[in-house]
Amino acid sequence: MNIHEYQAKAVLREFGVPTPRGFPAFSVDEAAKAAADLATPVVVVKAQIHAGGRGKAGGVKVVKSIDDVKKEAKRLLGSTLVTHQTGPHGKEVSRLYIEEGSAIDKELYLSMLVDRTRSRVAIVVSTAGGMDIEQVAHDTPDKIVTITVDPATNICPHHVLSVSKALGLDRDLQKQILRMGDDTTTRVSQAQWHMPFVRKTRIEYPTGLIHSIVTAATPIDDQCSQIVQFCFRNDTESDTSTADVIRFDRAIVEEDKHILEGTDPDVPLDPRGIEANMASDQPGLIICEMLRDLLAKYGEAEVTGHRRDGDSISSVIIGES
Repeated sequence: MNIHEYQAKAVLREFGVPTPRGFPAFSVDEAAKAAADLATPVVVVKAQIHAGGRGKAGGVKVVKSIDDVKKEAKRLLGSTLVTHQTGPHGKEVSRLYIEEGSAIDKELYLSMLVDRTRSRVAIVVSTAGGMDIEQVAHDTPDKIVTITVDPATNICPHHVLSVSKALGLDRDLQKQILRMGDDTTTRVSQAQWHMPFVRKTRIEYPTGLIHSIVTAATPIDDQCSQIVQFCFRNDTESDTSTADVIRFDRAIVEEDKHILEGTDPDVPLDPRGIEANMASDQPGLIICEMLRDLLAKYGEAEVTGHRRDGDSISSVIIGES
């Protein structure tokens, strides 16, 4: 499907995307009337063809008077515009878009394409602008960031956040596009306990990100078990690297440490009097209690500390008769 710039901007406006004011024109008189209706000191006269590279081919002109609008409209209408996308025969200009001028502070690039190799929509963004995006992709591909969207989940807030960060938007703009009116966010936490020693915590953030932590008492060998955590998120490896997920989870742990004023590496199975805890820690405390009872049943005791080349392991349980 091919649509012109003015048609695309009309669609964007229907969905609340801010765009400069403008009117299509099919004659010199319509172009002059559009400029008069805009009543702005700077007007942009744009040729409308189904091809990129119009500006470099002379199809986009910035003017400052209605007489100049008429002059450019007369020059463009009925002419053939040759760009790097039209081929040598070019395309005839039969319509124009008369748009108000903008004071450009920073030029950014964003497009949504179909990634046929992955059957997904790809959001492509760059801080290098869009006038020479093909050249940017060739010379400095690191300046282009691609974010893929699974059609089963559609665009989620974490995709929007990734786009805003890739474009280097400041905090206020990030809040604006995420429709967050406050600096304080509320996260919803749900805990599930799976017998006998597995606990799953699901944390949902206002951005749509879901962070799941599975805690389990995992045997290391016949004499030792360790409390370990598995971390999952509802984005993909292409959205967020494994290292970023680990950093994210570590931030959660550090936050818990700050809240609990404890959470030392070698907290024993009976943390009473050693570590503070919240109501959400109850399933984990029950698991610890069951482990203590299991050790006692078989006449064994817990030993915490260092093992294997002096590395410290959190909550090590070593059975001793």
